[in-house]
Amino acid sequence: MPLAAARVKPRLPRAYLSFDGVDDYVDCGSDASLAVTDEITVCVYAKLDVDPAHQIMLTTRDTNWRNGYELGFSLGNLRFLRSNATSVDDIGKIVTWNAKEFHFYTGKYDGSYLYLYVDGEEVGKKSATISSISPALPLIVGTNPMKSDPYWWDGVIAVVYIYNRSLSDSEIQYNYLHPLSPVKDGLVLWLDETSISPPTWADKSGCGNHGTIYGATKVERPYSAVRVNPTARVLAVVR
Repeated sequence: MPLAAARVKPRLPRAYLSFDGVDDYVDCGSDASLAVTDEITVCVYAKLDVDPAHQIMLTTRDTNWRNGYELGFSLGNLRFLRSNATSVDDIGKIVTWNAKEFHFYTGKYDGSYLYLYVDGEEVGKKSATISSISPALPLIVGTNPMKSDPYWWDGVIAVVYIYNRSLSDSEIQYNYLHPLSPVKDGLVLWLDETSISPPTWADKSGCGNHGTIYGATKVERPYSAVRVNPTARVLAVVR
């Protein structure tokens, strides 16, 4: 059953990093595990504070906007892309956003197509023309600080997952509903609300891709303010 039909939502995060849209970011380093060359899935649980004209959730692209993968917003479109030295494969979709709402954004490449998902539901699919890439590193959350126009993230981010494979629809839905216990197979970066300890956002994947926090502020919500949907249905555990 589609999530929309079941009307399920995860609980809101109890802690997250707030990015000011000016100079805040997280550097997750340059370990080879983040240089995902082929199939990939990128998930970010985040909330915008302003109209998303151009904002980056995470990127590995170099100073020429080449050689990497990226998830963010461009001209109001949710956008996921992969690029090599000469070409860019991207998919964009205008999505509804609200400054008061968290959403679970996902981009993936399965070897043939690029996909976009919002809150566990597929919202876009496009044929890919690039196969293998050689991502530039480091991986940065919240901007591309190497660029003169870095497209700073203005909002909050609570969860970041990166996989070195294409997750199935059911796995993406599971991650949306279980932001603290994601699918583990292929997980090379796992940042969540429980591992924020400034100046570090610790990676729980086991790959050691701990993030160094520059400027972003940890925000904690009181337990009583965390909304839980009592009617949410639990999907079967996968992988």
